[in-house]
Amino acid sequence: MGRFPKLFLWICALGTGISLLAPHFACPGVFATKHRRTYGQLGQLVWALEEYRSVRGEVPESLEYLTEPLAGSLRPLLLGIPLDPWGNEFVYLLPHDRPYQLRSYGEDGLPHTEDDLVWPKE
Repeated sequence: MGRFPKLFLWICALGTGISLLAPHFACPGVFATKHRRTYGQLGQLVWALEEYRSVRGEVPESLEYLTEPLAGSLRPLLLGIPLDPWGNEFVYLLPHDRPYQLRSYGEDGLPHTEDDLVWPKE
């Protein structure tokens, strides 16, 4: 066997090993990226809610109000309400002990599980 075939076999073996291991190492990064994106979206919603509250003196009853122009403005605070990275709607709550709470039910889409992302943090 010449030098080229041995090198070729080593490259093939290395490529096969990398292709088998890459998804194992890539998945945690993808999950962390979705968490970062979710907190970025939550931050955008918080900004819009605080702007609304500074103009109106109260938070809206629904996130949909953020897509309508405020008094004295031609543009809405948000063009649309984003979905979380898992394709679910954000949950907007008006609890008695704080002005509002935003929640993503996370990857499993189920309420009040470990993967929920909440603003402000509980």
